Amino acid sequence: MWEINGLRIAEPMTVVTNMILFIVCTYCAVIVMRGSSGRYDFVKKYSLFLLFTGISALLGGIFSHGFKYYFGLSYSLPGWLIALGGAYYASVAAFRHGIANNLWADLNLRKTVMVERLLLLLLFLAITLTMVYMHFLIVTLYTAVCISIIGLIIEINIYRKTRNEGSYLYIIGIGTGFLVLFIYLFKLGLSASFNHNDVAHIIMTISMIILMRSFQKMGITKINEQ
Repeated sequence: MWEINGLRIAEPMTVVTNMILFIVCTYCAVIVMRGSSGRYDFVKKYSLFLLFTGISALLGGIFSHGFKYYFGLSYSLPGWLIALGGAYYASVAAFRHGIANNLWADLNLRKTVMVERLLLLLLFLAITLTMVYMHFLIVTLYTAVCISIIGLIIEINIYRKTRNEGSYLYIIGIGTGFLVLFIYLFKLGLSASFNHNDVAHIIMTISMIILMRSFQKMGITKINEQ
């Protein structure tokens, strides 16, 4: 803890690593949106995942770590809900990327609407559980489902059938992000002042940079014409 002119900062290094994650995510989101691939709807959704993740990190650094002595747990809720929104956009982006590449030959408009409604229902369920139980674990689990199960499975299948570089980099980026689970599970910090949260944030930052490159490389290949 630092104390500056009577102001207590509970976890100063965690605030710093959260700020780094915020800056990198925001930068990556802007680069993706302004890039040539930004014309695709699914890439726009992926860029919103980056942006929302960054905003969530900013709020988490302020309310959940840096100044938690001054704010109650309820102040963490807005950042958690924004993180849920970012994960939702990632799941929709992956699904629409699959549609754009004709990954499912028998997918019609009715089925498309049904799947997207299910994704939205899953978001509402996560929001409700988060607000009721006020626990970050729900945010973590929902995010894992959206980007590490739904997104990863879809992007793996796109890569297998198109060899798209963007999908390949997505797999690498999410694979890098998996390290965060081990960091949190075993609390693998470097020291008391640079704890497991800080290590996890640095790995997440690297993962976000890889994902930015992934989204920049994504495109459309007509699978069913091969």
